[in-house]
Amino acid sequence: MLGEGGAQPCPGDLLWRRFRQRLKRIFQDAVRLLDHLDTLDPLTVARRRGLLEQCLDTLLAEPSEHRDVRRLLKRLRRHRNELFTFLDYAPLVSPYNNHAEQQMRGPVISRRISQGNRSQVGAQTQAILMSLFRSMELQARNPIEELLRLGQAAIARQPLVLLGPDTQNHQLAV
Repeated sequence: MLGEGGAQPCPGDLLWRRFRQRLKRIFQDAVRLLDHLDTLDPLTVARRRGLLEQCLDTLLAEPSEHRDVRRLLKRLRRHRNELFTFLDYAPLVSPYNNHAEQQMRGPVISRRISQGNRSQVGAQTQAILMSLFRSMELQARNPIEELLRLGQAAIARQPLVLLGPDTQNHQLAV
């Protein structure tokens, strides 16, 4: 098997690729089981879940010569009991982290465009504002209007009150 440019692949790369493929297959099978939780009887789900855990335990028990494989094995062993949480709490817990990554996209782009912060206070201020903006956006409220309202209250020396999603008010410490 030849690598890029006709060069022979490094044996370590083959070890990493095989390990990655086996781990990926286990998680793909777990996601397939998740997709069929509603249509399978509980005994079948338990049996398939047990097979998945056996495959994972077999993979975690194998020693490896590859440094990156050993490092990932150590992490997987440490978090072994949490790896299939999405099966226990479906549909509340997703097997993917794409939603969390998408939540961070706006602030990351903003920080890149503005070339970051020049002080610790600036970084803290940006973190607070981004958190407020995202919270208001998720509550279908206009963040600009809310910040203007808060600014006007501050100028008038009135208490700064955030309106909660279900009309619960939260006073901000100034």
